[in-house]
Amino acid sequence: MYLRFVDVLLVEDNLANAGIVIREFERHHLENSLVHLKDREDFNAFLMASRRPVSVQATLGRPKIVLLESEMTTMNCMDVLRRIRRNKATKDAGVVVLTSSNEDPAIHKWYHLGANSYIVKPLYFEKFVEAILDFGFHWQLINK
Repeated sequence: MYLRFVDVLLVEDNLANAGIVIREFERHHLENSLVHLKDREDFNAFLMASRRPVSVQATLGRPKIVLLESEMTTMNCMDVLRRIRRNKATKDAGVVVLTSSNEDPAIHKWYHLGANSYIVKPLYFEKFVEAILDFGFHWQLINK
């Protein structure tokens, strides 16, 4: 199911927020291959698929970037980040945390666990879309 080429791995249990990200990436042609993992079952299945032989994994199932929601009800996000960093198929992916907090302790905790960056989700829909588009355009430019 998940063993295919992956550019962006979106780990988000809020289907409305995930839909916004997916729709805006598609609408602006920023999504090459986006996989959405909505719960612990999806996340575990993705990691299990990544245990295939190394020759298969060389081009498949290795995300370039992970967009990780920091406040999920179905998974412990800190545990998800730890598992991403321990898994051989995902350990080298860039991890961007989607968070509603820009408080220093929270930011430092994410960086300490291996996040590469974070995006503070604005309260207003239009600003959230703008933040996702800014990220998407930035990612498209640096990832040639």
